[in-house]
Amino acid sequence: MKSIFVTKPTTKAIIQTKRVLTDEQKTRDIKFIQTDTQENITRANTELLGVYPSIFPYTAFLFENAKDAIISGDELGTHYQIGTIQNPIPFSHLFENTIIDYTELLKISHKFNEQLKTNNNTIINEKEIKDFFTNEKEQFKIELYRMIKEKRSYWLQDKETGNFILDEPIRIVPVVDNSIVSLNRFNNLVTKQEGGTYKAGEKIPKLGFILYAFKSLFQGHLNNYQPEGHIQGGFIKQHKNFYAIARFYCKYMPNADFRKFTPVKVVQLFYYLSLKNNGIGEYMKVDMLEMLKHVLPSALEGNTIRHKNLKPIASALSVIESITNDFPENFDGIIAGVDFDLWDWKFADKQNPKSKLDRMLLAMKHHLKAHNNKLTLLYYPTKQDDKSNKLRSIAVLAASEAIKTLTVRGRKKKINA
Repeated sequence: MKSIFVTKPTTKAIIQTKRVLTDEQKTRDIKFIQTDTQENITRANTELLGVYPSIFPYTAFLFENAKDAIISGDELGTHYQIGTIQNPIPFSHLFENTIIDYTELLKISHKFNEQLKTNNNTIINEKEIKDFFTNEKEQFKIELYRMIKEKRSYWLQDKETGNFILDEPIRIVPVVDNSIVSLNRFNNLVTKQEGGTYKAGEKIPKLGFILYAFKSLFQGHLNNYQPEGHIQGGFIKQHKNFYAIARFYCKYMPNADFRKFTPVKVVQLFYYLSLKNNGIGEYMKVDMLEMLKHVLPSALEGNTIRHKNLKPIASALSVIESITNDFPENFDGIIAGVDFDLWDWKFADKQNPKSKLDRMLLAMKHHLKAHNNKLTLLYYPTKQDDKSNKLRSIAVLAASEAIKTLTVRGRKKKINA
């Protein structure tokens, strides 16, 4: 099984930004979160994805495939439990269902190499793919060991009351020989190195673990996929290795420029777009200012988007567009283009752009200014349109310097690239 459904409460928690408290909320919440100043709730302790980029999908995987193993606990408990001291989850299961399949990396690299050959660029060799695969395993170990050793609490919203509490969204407790591993013993098994990385000792036993998951983020999985009365209305379908795939695309996609749009930010952008999608029609309007405030505030200069930040934005969109096109069976829909207007291209041509990518960025700049910082993305639900698998977005084609089509008022029209 290569795809999973993640709950919308989870994705909302992943992209939430600094929380602004009203006076009424301060009065109510001080009893629950012991704070009366919004400064105490900052972006640093509300952003979850940077700490759990691989663990969130794995937890969703467990909720979809191991429902019989989920322990709800008492009604006042805040977390579900999977695994016990007597029957823990093997760490091998975690790695098997988190690390990307090597054959999928080969599939992606083959696609990129075809593009690179077309433009006479150096292709991705097998050693680079193996190195990436090895590094993925090491990066995941770092994420895992940091999560176990440096317990971090975040402001999490309770679905029933709406109150925010400071707690761990996901907690992993190591178990060996029918007993919980103490922190001191774990410190002997896993050592912290210079630079903040972690390394398992050579004699580390085959540990198992118990996983605790914050109820409000995952309880939708236990409701037959029908919250709000709509089948899958509260869920987003994604590839279970989406973060790892995004890392590979960000590293090797030809002619892209991501800068501060890290793979984590690309995943956050995907979640943001997914939450905005209502599943109706073939268009999705996106307020770029609102999007960047949630996903990448550093791309903004006050309430404006500087032209220098458009290329990373276009590159990030192109990753999502390319991945959803390449793995359509793992997503609810495919992002298939940006709906530019004909006069956007005329504006770009007047500036005498040096490359096709610059031309696309100039058109985007003009479009945002003319439409109050809003872009319209073309979106095709995969279950409705198999032909959309073959579509490629303007941003993807521009990134590979091969723009062929654009959409003008809903019609496909050939242009001379």
